[in-house]
Amino acid sequence: MKLVAGLGNPGLEYAWTRHNLGWLVADQVISRLNLKGPQNRFHGQLWGPARVGSDSLCILKPLTFMNLSGKSVLAAFRELNLVASECLLVVDDVALPFGTLRLRARGSAGGHNGIASVLGALQTFEVPRLRCGVGRPANARGLADYVTDNFDKEENASLDSFVEKGAEAVLLWLRLGIDRAMNRVNAG
Repeated sequence: MKLVAGLGNPGLEYAWTRHNLGWLVADQVISRLNLKGPQNRFHGQLWGPARVGSDSLCILKPLTFMNLSGKSVLAAFRELNLVASECLLVVDDVALPFGTLRLRARGSAGGHNGIASVLGALQTFEVPRLRCGVGRPANARGLADYVTDNFDKEENASLDSFVEKGAEAVLLWLRLGIDRAMNRVNAG
């Protein structure tokens, strides 16, 4: 069993914000795989399980708000009897330029509160993550305001292709495993 957890914030006011990029990528994977659902489970919405290749896959969109995502992911982890390497977090990342993807097998939260919540709940750094770059604000305003703002006109122009690229990275992780997928995703 594999779990993809797209992190974001519930509510219409957050639907098209930078902080919900994990949800947008998860939605694209759901659409591409024609997954049935969602079910309201694990303090979130869950699609699957569905067969993808030789694995079963569930996709989770926590409804706990970004900074409390660990509560939802931990509930899924326990009931689905997963190990950390079987879960992929999909998140926005201000440390990367808009449109950039980085796939990692493990590591610290790097200042991302959603990742920190999951790592704390699971008590391990061994959780793979797909970081989707949203860039930093051009002016000195706070990061919280920036990530919870809607994408700007320039970002919106390339958002569909970026989300598609993120979904393809998730599918590479499913098909190839973390090491081979990292080689492909991080090279481009």
